[in-house]
Amino acid sequence: MPISRTGKLNKRLIFQEMKKRKSPVSGQTINEPADKFSCWFGYRKKYLQEVKGDVGTIFESTNTIIIRQKQKEEIQSDWIIKINNKAFDIVSINPDTEDEEFLVLIIRAKD
Repeated sequence: MPISRTGKLNKRLIFQEMKKRKSPVSGQTINEPADKFSCWFGYRKKYLQEVKGDVGTIFESTNTIIIRQKQKEEIQSDWIIKINNKAFDIVSINPDTEDEEFLVLIIRAKD
């Protein structure tokens, strides 16, 4: 695992879930993000060889972040991650099956 000290988890993110609600004006159902919880994270470095290998795959234009594995709730792949008011989709969730310390998330900016 690339992070061995929790001091490297020094940035903040918010997990959001899409919730349905009725518009008070039109009565139509609207999907909007609702905050679940926040946690600390750190970016994982990408090496040139990894970037070259990502071209033309689902991992193109993605970032890799690391959080503590044990959170308030289990992370779901359909959640949205908000970092500095920018929204990201979760492409992949990679748990640490051996030590259960850190969770690696591959994310892509929403269009």
